[in-house]
Amino acid sequence: MDDARDDAAMRLTIRVHPGSARTSVGGFHHGATDGRSSDSALVVRVTAPAVDGRATAAALAALATAFGVRRGEVVLVKGMTSRMKTVDIGGRPEPELHDRLAELAVGPARPPT
Repeated sequence: MDDARDDAAMRLTIRVHPGSARTSVGGFHHGATDGRSSDSALVVRVTAPAVDGRATAAALAALATAFGVRRGEVVLVKGMTSRMKTVDIGGRPEPELHDRLAELAVGPARPPT
């Protein structure tokens, strides 16, 4: 009966920038390219190229690190081949996830190397 949405504490739209110089999570992209100008998305920059899902996998891993959850707690809902993706993030109480999102909104957080 449990599915990814039942366990998720937060649903989030992200915009992935593949091929970046460094992996980072933070800041917002306003005016998403899916036609809804009121949308905004958390920016996730990854060094992986947009080939064979490598950028998507790297983005999900970077999100897990940025939110302090296990990789399995970050689930892709839609957008496998798009720069705009919808993800569910669980593994922590919802208020903690929202607090962390507010911190990330200020600017990029780089995962430890």
